[in-house]
Amino acid sequence: MENKPKAMVFVDASNYHYGLNKLGWKVDYQKFLKWLNDRNSAVTVFYYGSIHSEKSFFDSHPEYQKHPQATKIQILKKYREDANKFFKKLKSFGIIVREKEVSSIYDNTEGRYKLKCNCDVELTVDAMDKIGDYKEIILCSGDGDFARLLRYLKNKGKIATVISIQERTSFALHKAANNIIYLNKLKPLIEFAP
Repeated sequence: MENKPKAMVFVDASNYHYGLNKLGWKVDYQKFLKWLNDRNSAVTVFYYGSIHSEKSFFDSHPEYQKHPQATKIQILKKYREDANKFFKKLKSFGIIVREKEVSSIYDNTEGRYKLKCNCDVELTVDAMDKIGDYKEIILCSGDGDFARLLRYLKNKGKIATVISIQERTSFALHKAANNIIYLNKLKPLIEFAP
């Protein structure tokens, strides 16, 4: 019998979204889940995603401001339907979805709105709360803010693996993790094909 660890996976969706958009591909989470299950004895996946408020949506899409109010409402409704459909699909695969509303903050220095939806605290709380339920933490993010979490979990006997975009992987994570797997190496196995 293979010695595969029980793993808990934490997907920092915004970290993946921005990095993969630049690379021009998306993750097929059903394929990703299969790859994770082939590698581990048991897997639980948490996905930390965002959904726009009306304000943040239109702040990030100023081109829609010129439309009549009724059209703007339809555009926002379509966006929310698409987002909810995606979350529902993830849930149908058995993925636990944690949604957080995007906030919009005006930056006086740049003269534009910036979007903020950081799920670091939620992810960290879940990882700590479930510490007795896994042998390996798989962090799907390149964000160096998680280095302290990984060091803590390693001190508690956990294996810390990071699956991230090579160009967006913090040096602090390289030092903190037991293993680093780059998404580009998994692309043939997990890429979404429309």
